[in-house]
Amino acid sequence: MERLSDKIKKILKTKKWTQVRLAKHLKISAPRLNNYYKNKNLPTSDWLIESIEKIYQECL
Repeated sequence: MERLSDKIKKILKTKKWTQVRLAKHLKISAPRLNNYYKNKNLPTSDWLIESIEKIYQECL
């Protein structure tokens, strides 16, 4: 199973998005997304995990 940080990296690479753009799309702050990107902590909100997963599936 891929880590959330790996999924975020795949999304950014595939869609050619910046972290800021992805954060705006997810309606979270860029620093918060960066923490997930660097695998420093994980989101506690199910809706956020599901949103990232949905975008990730589009990239496969």
